[in-house]
Amino acid sequence: MTDISLLIKNAKEALYENELVKEFFRLRELVLNNEEINELSKEVKYHEKEMTTHMNNDEVYFKEKALYEFYKNKLDNHPLMVDFNIISNEVYDLLLEVKSILN
Repeated sequence: MTDISLLIKNAKEALYENELVKEFFRLRELVLNNEEINELSKEVKYHEKEMTTHMNNDEVYFKEKALYEFYKNKLDNHPLMVDFNIISNEVYDLLLEVKSILN
């Protein structure tokens, strides 16, 4: 293994040991396996598709839009999703910091 490869490997390992990154993966797993979040996501996708399908029918479109907004709001405000979105933004900032160091 070259010196640069070893440095990159060590940096990657250090990143995965970062508490913020660990928390990101912990929350990600909880989100992916949360039945309520999965059901809300399905509802959001379904009503989004129905809105697109019925763009020429105002009555159906606006009914579907209201349902979409209802489920989207419930999903976005689910405590686990709120926590996950916050930590995702923090990890993104960390990765930007790493990128700026590498440049």
